Amino acid sequence: MSSKIAPFFTIRNSPGKGLGVFAATAISPGQVVLQESQVIHCKYLARPDDPRQFEQHRNVLGQWNDLPSNLRTHLAALHVAEDAPGARAYLRTFTQREHAHPLAIFYSNSHIYIDIESKPRRGLFPLASRINNSCEPNLLHDITSDGVINCVAIRDIDAGEELTISYVGSYLTNEARKKHFRGLWDFECDCPRCAGRLRLPQTTELPGIGTFGDVFTAEDLQKSLSPPGGIDLRELWSWMALQLARIKYFQENGHVSRLYFA
Repeated sequence: MSSKIAPFFTIRNSPGKGLGVFAATAISPGQVVLQESQVIHCKYLARPDDPRQFEQHRNVLGQWNDLPSNLRTHLAALHVAEDAPGARAYLRTFTQREHAHPLAIFYSNSHIYIDIESKPRRGLFPLASRINNSCEPNLLHDITSDGVINCVAIRDIDAGEELTISYVGSYLTNEARKKHFRGLWDFECDCPRCAGRLRLPQTTELPGIGTFGDVFTAEDLQKSLSPPGGIDLRELWSWMALQLARIKYFQENGHVSRLYFA
């Protein structure tokens, strides 16, 4: 397993979530918290009844068995939501538990990304899999086309604060996110965004993006919505903040075009 971990990265118990990743020291925006290569990967097949699924399962199990025993032990301890519809599908496919459990771990914890051939793939990242979800995350995660995940701080993070990424698209509504969490991981997200605890700042300053940059207020934004009803301003504000963080990250790393395919 190839990974680079900053000295402020620790793993310990997270109340109500099992293990989680925490900042051991203060982290500034833009700092890389984790850079890690995938240890198992496969094509992304969207349909459960795809005839290629069985052969893909065999391929994943083969990669699992080829891993060092200590890494298999680490992966075997990852969370599997056995009551989630997504996990049940894999547990039913193989009657032997020693086959079903590794598959459920892989599909419950893997990330989807676009490979060098512009095709979707799944990759499993052992340490990144320990990072819990928040729909208002403090880390942006990006996966390169050759299967390396980068987790970067998008705001100031205090020592002792749990590090989080968003498991689902930031553009999804509250109800859509809940559906994904129940179906794939069998949990209810209680982050500030899902629990309705987000607070709008009085003002925000947009960083310079090309020739653009401005300061505006929540009141200004509300006035610009037509009609104002039907749009959760806090949801919109949160989505905008995440997109600005993504734009800044891709600008600094020289591949802005990937914003349009992420």
